[in-house]
Amino acid sequence: MNLAFLAVSLLSSSAPVTPPAATLRVDGDQSTFMVEVTGGLAAGYQIAIDCTEKCARPVHYREATGDAPLGLFSRDQNGLVFSTWSGGSAYRVRVWSVAGDTVRKVAEMSSRGRPDFLSDSHGWPMIQTYERIGSAAGLRRVRWTFVGGHFMRFKADGR
Repeated sequence: MNLAFLAVSLLSSSAPVTPPAATLRVDGDQSTFMVEVTGGLAAGYQIAIDCTEKCARPVHYREATGDAPLGLFSRDQNGLVFSTWSGGSAYRVRVWSVAGDTVRKVAEMSSRGRPDFLSDSHGWPMIQTYERIGSAAGLRRVRWTFVGGHFMRFKADGR
C-alpha cells in the first residue's frame, strides 16, 4: 500500500505541462505541417514547424525569439504561415513558406502600427506595415507583396 501511495505521489509532483501559446495545422497540396509556439516570457518563445503527414522526408524547423506571440494563421493558399509578434516598440511580422518537404522563412519585417494582411488586385498575399517618417511626422504605409516566392516592398504613397 505504501508503494502505491508513493507512486501516485511522485506522479502528482511532476512539473506542470505548459500548453503551447499557439498551434496551427497547415494542409498543403503534398503534405501537412504542424506549427507550434511554445515557451514563456522569461525564457522567450520558440516556433516549431514539423511535417506530420505525407512527408517525402522528415522536416523539423526551429526558431527562438525574445518577442511575444500575438497571432499565427494561414490563408490556405500559397503554403504560407503568417505570424505577428510584439517586439518592444514595434510589431514583428514573420512569414514562412511550408511547401512540399521544405520550410523557409520568406519575410521578417517590423511595423510601428498594427500590420494589415490583405490581397493585391491579382489575389497575391500582401502585408501592409507602417514606418515612422521622422520624429514628429506620422506613419507611412509600406506594402509588401508576395511575388516569385518572396515579399517585395512597395511604398503605398508612391515614394
